[in-house]
Amino acid sequence: MPGSNESGSAWVTGLIWAGVIWAGFFAVASLFRHRNRVIGDWFGREQLALVIALLGTFSIASSSEAEEVLRQPLVFERVLRGGLAAVALMIVAPVLIERIRSYTPGRRAMTGLLAYLTVALVSTVFSAAPLVTAAKVGELTAGLAPIVAIALGPRPGERLRNTLLLVIGLIGSLLIVAVVGFAALPSVFKVLQTRPGFLMDETLVAPFFHSNTLSALGATVAVFAIARLLKVREHRRWWIVVGAVGVLSLVLASGRQGVVMALVGISVVLWSTRRRLFLGLLAPSAIVAGYAYRDTLFDIFARARPQSVTNFSGRLYWWEAAVEAWTDHPWTGWGYGAGGRFVALASIGRGSTSNVHSGYVEALVGVGIFGLAGLLYALFEVVVWSVRNLRTETALATLIVPLALRTGVSQGFGGWLSVEFVLFALLVAIVDQSRIERNQPAARTRAATSPSA
Repeated sequence: MPGSNESGSAWVTGLIWAGVIWAGFFAVASLFRHRNRVIGDWFGREQLALVIALLGTFSIASSSEAEEVLRQPLVFERVLRGGLAAVALMIVAPVLIERIRSYTPGRRAMTGLLAYLTVALVSTVFSAAPLVTAAKVGELTAGLAPIVAIALGPRPGERLRNTLLLVIGLIGSLLIVAVVGFAALPSVFKVLQTRPGFLMDETLVAPFFHSNTLSALGATVAVFAIARLLKVREHRRWWIVVGAVGVLSLVLASGRQGVVMALVGISVVLWSTRRRLFLGLLAPSAIVAGYAYRDTLFDIFARARPQSVTNFSGRLYWWEAAVEAWTDHPWTGWGYGAGGRFVALASIGRGSTSNVHSGYVEALVGVGIFGLAGLLYALFEVVVWSVRNLRTETALATLIVPLALRTGVSQGFGGWLSVEFVLFALLVAIVDQSRIERNQPAARTRAATSPSA
C-alpha cells in the first residue's frame, strides 16, 4: 500500500506516480526493443494487460472501518481499480479465448492456482462482503489471465521468463525513484516515524509503497540480482545497479521482514553458487560478528520497540482472531478478501486494517481449506522445482525464498493481486513449462522406439 507520508504527497496518488514512472521505464526500453529480444517481449498484448492490472493495485482508498466500507463500497478509488482490471481483461480476453483450448492437465502447478481462483470466485456467493470479494476476484483474474495466455502461446518458456524480468524491472524502477527521492525529494519520500530507522531517524516511504513493502521488495530484487550476477555474465552492470538499489531500499525503509528475507535469500544463493566460500568464510564471519555485536544489532533491529519483536508487531493477536473466525467456516472460509478484515479483524476492533498480515492466514480465513489447498499445492510444486534446479536456475529458484517468507508475515502472494502474486504466478507457469519441455524429448524418444513407429 502507499506510504504513510500523507503531508508531503496527499495531493497525488500512488497510481499516478506508478503510471508516470512505468511510462518512463517503457520509453527507455522502447529504444532497445528491436535490438534485444528480451525487451521486445515486453511490448506484447499480454504484457500490456498485466501492467494495466498491476497499475490498479496502486489505487488505494483512504483508510476506513470495515462497516464503512460495507455501507459505501463504491468510492472513486475502488471504482478506478476495478475499471483498470476490466480494461486489462478486455485486452487479454481475445488472446486467452483463442489459446485456452491448448490448456493441458499436465500444468499441475497452474491447475492448483486456478483451483484457488475458482474457490475464491465461488466464495462470492457466501462472502461476508460480497461486493468486496467479487471485486478482488476480478482483479486476481485480470492479473492471472495474461500469464495463462503467455503460457499457452508461442515460445512460452522464453516469454514467461522475459515477462518475469519485466516485472522485476518495473519493481526496480519504482525502487530507484524512491531511493533517489529520499535524497532529492525528502518531503515525499522521507518521513520521521514514531520509531527510528536502522541507521537514521528518518524512514524511506513512497506514495506507491508502504515502507515495509519497499523493504520487502528491495530484499526480493536484491536476492534476484545477486543470483543473476553470480550465474549470468550478461548485463552485469544493470544487475549491479538493481542489486544496490534493492539493498538501499531495504536499509532506508528499515523493514525487519526485508532483512530476514535478504539474509535467508542471499544465504541460499551463496550456498548454491559459492558453497566453499560461504561455509568456510562468510557464514562463520557473520555468526561471529553477529554474536559480538548482538546487543547493538538487536537495538537496531528492534527500532526502539523490543516488545514488537516477540509479538511480531501485533500480528500474533491478529492471527489468533483469524484462526478463531476460521474455525466457524473451516472448509470454505468467510469469502475471498473478506474473512480477514470484515470478520477476524472487525471482531477485535481493527476493521480499519486491510488484512491480517499473513497471506497464508488470510487465504485460510478467506477461502478455507479448499482454497488454501490449491494455493499451497502450487507453492509445493514451485518449491520442489526450485530445490531440484537450484544450481542451474539459481535466480528463478531462489526467488521463491523471499516471496514465501514475505507471505508468512504480510500479504505477499496469499492475499489479493499484487506484484508479489504476479511474480509467484509467473514462477508457477515457468515450473509447469519446464516440466513440459523436459518431458517432450522423452515422449518423442518413446514414440520413435515404439513398435508401431
